[in-house]
Amino acid sequence: RFFCRRAKKLMRSAMALATPELPGAFLLRCKDTLLYEAVREGFGLGFVTLIVTILLDLVAWRTVYAMLIRRKSENSNDRMLYLKAILANLLNNLVLGPLIYGALVRFHVYKDLETAQGLPEDSDDALTIFGKGCVVLMTEALGYYLMHAAMHTRELIWMHKFHHKFTCDKIVPMAANAVSVSEYLLAYMLPIVSGAVIAGAGRYSLLWSVGVISSNNLLIHTPWLHDISEKVLPDIFVSTAKHFDHHNRLTKHYAAPTVDIDLFVSIVHNKVNKLMPLLGYHAKQI
Repeated sequence: RFFCRRAKKLMRSAMALATPELPGAFLLRCKDTLLYEAVREGFGLGFVTLIVTILLDLVAWRTVYAMLIRRKSENSNDRMLYLKAILANLLNNLVLGPLIYGALVRFHVYKDLETAQGLPEDSDDALTIFGKGCVVLMTEALGYYLMHAAMHTRELIWMHKFHHKFTCDKIVPMAANAVSVSEYLLAYMLPIVSGAVIAGAGRYSLLWSVGVISSNNLLIHTPWLHDISEKVLPDIFVSTAKHFDHHNRLTKHYAAPTVDIDLFVSIVHNKVNKLMPLLGYHAKQI
């Protein structure tokens, strides 16, 4: 109980510092105070993500410098690509993300409440918060894997082309959320919303799981972590090296940004290949 109270207190303090007051005209200061506060909290998450993105880009200054200044022949195209990445980050992190997060919190987490002054505390204990957050993480990992693989088909590649303009020598943290609106809604947001509904996640479960997903998404797009992640990170997780390899080869490592679903798919595929001959089929038929 003590740990649960301390964890909740720390989470409240962190969000209070990270959540700026939205302009009075935002959502016309809607009459639904719960919706307003939920969107405001989502805006805080997006704002923190944007600040961390900028800081990581500064740390990865060599790649940014190469894109914007050093390459004479491709300079103008790379500058425009980086500018588009900034605009996509602003739209996704500060507009679409907060609106979807706010709607999820208001109409799923607090669907039974008519009104309240501020967002109520999560009634779940620390273990339940952790467990529900893990379900959100796993659902997001599987949902993103399926959607990402689908976006590499001829029919859906149009929504994923923008992100793959960031080739291996141009990948920077700013590229993590530099995706089309369609990709952001279907591959980034939908798996999280689905996970929250499946898990019956509360607000605190959402906060920590979304924080992990967002942080890892930035880290797998951070160049200087490429070699370190390859040596240190267990195979069960998506490493920066694996994701860079995806940007290079395009046809492998679809999983991102947390659990490596490709690893489990490969294990199941190998097991099925061994089983099929026993059933009278050849492995080539799979």
